[in-house]
Parts: sequence; C-alpha cells; structure tokens
Amino acid sequence: MASSDLSSSVVASSSASSATGGNGCYSEPFDANVSLASVEATFKGSQWIAAMLSTLKLRYPNGWFVVDQMKTDSFLVNDLPSYYQTSTWSGMIDAIDTACHEETHGYDFDKSLNLPGKHLYYLGKDLSIAASQLDFFPRNEILSEVQKGGSVTTSYDNTYLKGTQGSYSLIFLADELTAYTNGLACVTTVVDQLNSGSSFRDGLAAHLYYLELYLRIARTKHPTLYTSMKADASWQKFVRFSWARGHFWYQAAAAYPLLGSNDGVIWARVEDTANSDEIAQFTSDNVGDVACSP
Repeated sequence: MASSDLSSSVVASSSASSATGGNGCYSEPFDANVSLASVEATFKGSQWIAAMLSTLKLRYPNGWFVVDQMKTDSFLVNDLPSYYQTSTWSGMIDAIDTACHEETHGYDFDKSLNLPGKHLYYLGKDLSIAASQLDFFPRNEILSEVQKGGSVTTSYDNTYLKGTQGSYSLIFLADELTAYTNGLACVTTVVDQLNSGSSFRDGLAAHLYYLELYLRIARTKHPTLYTSMKADASWQKFVRFSWARGHFWYQAAAAYPLLGSNDGVIWARVEDTANSDEIAQFTSDNVGDVACSP
C-alpha cells in the first residue's frame, strides 16, 4: 500500500483494541463521536485536570494514560493554567494538545532515569520503546539539508535546530516527534469541541521530516553510527512506528482546517521520495508497507 492510500483506512471513530485495525493497517483506538455532555455538565473549573482526564479516557485512551500518569506534574498543575483558561470548559479543551505534548516529555524523561543507556518513548499505553543511547551527532547538522531549496519549517528550525537546542542529539529530536504526534492525536479526538486552531499538524510533519533528514546525514556522514542504528532493534522499531503513527494521525487530522496552518507544504517534503527513501533504506522496506504494518 502506498502511503498516500492510507487515508482510506482512517476513520473518525475506531473501536480497535490493538495497534492495528481490522484491515491489518496501523491504527489506534479512539472514538471522536462519544458524547462528552456528561463531563461538560459536571465540569468544575477547580477540577479541570479531572475533566481533562475524563474527556481523554472517553475519546483517546492512549492520551488519557500519559496525562493520568503525570497528573501531579508541576507543569500540568501550575504552568498550563497560565497559558490557557483551564478553569473554563473551552480553555481546558484548548489545553489538551499541550498537556499531551508536554507530559509525553515528562513521562519519557522520568521513566528514562531508571533505564541506564536507554531513553523511553511513549507511543501508547501498550507501546513504549526503550531506545539505545548511541553516539548521536547534534541535530543542528541537519539544518543545511532543511534549508536546501528554501526551508518550509522556519519557526521549528529556529526553535529546535539552532542555539542550545540545536546542540541536542537525536534522543531529544525523537522525543519531540513523539510529543508532537501524541499532541496531535489528543487534539484530533476532541476537534468537535475545539474553539481555535493552531499548527498542530505542522509540528508533526516538521519532525517527521527532520527524522528523514537525520537519517540521511547519519547515512552519508556518520556511517558507523548509521550502521549501529540500523542494526539496533529499538531504533528500527522507533522509526517504523513513528512513521506509521505519523501517517495515521496526519490523515485522521487532515479533514479539519483548525488543526493545521502551513502543514501542506511540509507534508509534501515528507512524502517527497528523495526524503521518504531514507525510511525505506533504513528499514529495508517499502515506505507504504512501513506506514501500514510497522
């Protein structure tokens, strides 16, 4: 199956109990149609975290799990209300993407403290990957590739590929991809309640593109690292599932104008065979097959 054909396998409501849908193609269990009326009717501003958890548990269990695990985290409790009016129903809904994104980081880094030589990535309550901490190069090395032909990810480049953050390795870049994917997944499942749009799809697309380019620089300039990564089962699993999840959630979110800004031009880079071929070379598999059956 070509990756462009994945849209036919994505539906607004899924009752799948596993990571693969009934047609054998990758999916995640969520239900964007289940009523939230009872949660909204009993909403109390002082208990917005409980309401967010109830909302996610009904709509997207993978999102519920990570936020529930981190429900006492200081960012969630103290910082998030300074960015959103979480004391209101609409403000709580608008905060869901950021909650899922940032608490993915919190969960990953907390769990990794007990995994020497590994970094954990939360891809779902039944799917976490403890990836090997190899001798990775700084992620700013991909900037020259990003800028070829003109960058379409400038705001993300400035944040993640320059300055101090640019000196961070693939461990951190991969965690951003995971967080952006989880954030998009969470907000897609509550899009019917959303009041304002943002660049949700853009962040996922940009970081999936960055992954392709990191693999290219590793393959062409750091062959020893590339060989180690390619032979490492944990990184094979991470690349495969990140590619599959990225395609699944991008397509699930594609119908909603509120969920994207400039993502179309970024996604075109992701799908460009010159870039997606890095996924094929790394996995030794067809990119459409990886997206469908990681």
